Amino acid sequence: MSLTINSVKSVIGCEVYIYNNKALYAQLLTHKEEIEGELGEQAKWMELPGKKASRIKVSKMADFNDKGKWMEQFSWLLKEAENFHQTFPKYLKLGPLQPAETN
Repeated sequence: MSLTINSVKSVIGCEVYIYNNKALYAQLLTHKEEIEGELGEQAKWMELPGKKASRIKVSKMADFNDKGKWMEQFSWLLKEAENFHQTFPKYLKLGPLQPAETN
């Protein structure tokens, strides 16, 4: 899991970064509706064909120039991190996974 702050695009986000395991991404994708239901919002599902990694991400616009909004933005990141931490482990223990690709 990673938290991102992109000051160039004015976006904050929380994501699951899956390196070199398209089978794991596919397994999680079969539970997309349940996962998004538990997260309480739609995520961006990025298989990233031709790449070794895949991502599942939520993000929102953020105004980094307004210091008065920093606490709200931090609180959003914390809430998303907690939601991801509570949600994804359930779906990572569903059964045997396929071996990671070895490209």
